[in-house]
Amino acid sequence: MTSKVKFIFSCVLIMSFFLIQACSTSILQTAHPELNDGKYDSEFPYRDASKELKNITETIRMVHSMAFYKSYVFDKKTRLTKDDERFKHFNDYANSEVLFHKTFAGTATIIYSNSGKVALLTCAHILDFPDTSISYFSDILGFETNIISGVSIKSKQVNYLPELDSQPEFDTLVTDKKLDLALLGKDLDLSEAIRLKPFQYPLGKSDNLRWGSFVYLFGYPLNNKMITKGIVSLPKKSDNVSFWVDANINKGFSGGLVLAIKDGIPNFELVGIVKSAPGKTDYYLKPETAEQFPLANNKIPYTGNIYIDENLSIRYGITKVISIESILKFLKKNKLKLKDMGYIFNYFFK
Repeated sequence: MTSKVKFIFSCVLIMSFFLIQACSTSILQTAHPELNDGKYDSEFPYRDASKELKNITETIRMVHSMAFYKSYVFDKKTRLTKDDERFKHFNDYANSEVLFHKTFAGTATIIYSNSGKVALLTCAHILDFPDTSISYFSDILGFETNIISGVSIKSKQVNYLPELDSQPEFDTLVTDKKLDLALLGKDLDLSEAIRLKPFQYPLGKSDNLRWGSFVYLFGYPLNNKMITKGIVSLPKKSDNVSFWVDANINKGFSGGLVLAIKDGIPNFELVGIVKSAPGKTDYYLKPETAEQFPLANNKIPYTGNIYIDENLSIRYGITKVISIESILKFLKKNKLKLKDMGYIFNYFFK
């Protein structure tokens, strides 16, 4: 190999070395997890977040709502309709009366705690039981007629937090069915109120979420406190009311916190609360109690009372989130009313 060839070969090696180094540096800078860009992160957190996540879970509580009803049942031969003059005193024409209750469970976030006065944010549909419901007979083709088969009247509703020892009844302070938001409130003993730690992480902006933004969700699916994760889709909608994530949730997650991360742990920001997942309601017949018809006797015809019940089949992997902007709109709309009741949300109105 001549001196000229050796010199050219050496130059090529040196240039290749610097080129490789330049590419490596470029890749390292692009993929570095601590890159501060002021945007919501779209990658899995790069360090342990257990301590922060545990603190956040202490700000949510399971909420149960129970409505008690008295139902008046009518014979089809009575032919009672809503336009009938007899409907004003429908209870006089009932064949029988039945007492029953309906329950709903969800998640609520403690957003206010001061001098024993506590307020929690949740979804309105968790607390939404109709005061009156009317059912109708169907004709031989299965179409609903105008002949009333039953009228159910709500006599009482109770909202409570099962995790509190005394299980006091919480009042519905304000509600907005359109936004699907509600506030529960109660004056508690200081010894019990001190156990309810309010949420204090910064408020974010759902409008700044991007396709693929990473979020944590906190809630009580099937009465179990849990954390899950999701990726944001359709972050920017014209009404700025809600957005979608691909998280797998179950019954009880409604009202749960949704937090995004900006520039790494521990920079959590509240961007919304869980509203719902799409589902399909199936109706089925069931015995009065399961003990009356055990599976061991499933070959024996059942002759006791049967009732219609419903079951919601969730379409997993699609979760709708109520945006933080909707929450702020809801609180600002009711600011004066809440102030009159002694709830001053300075944290949300900074």
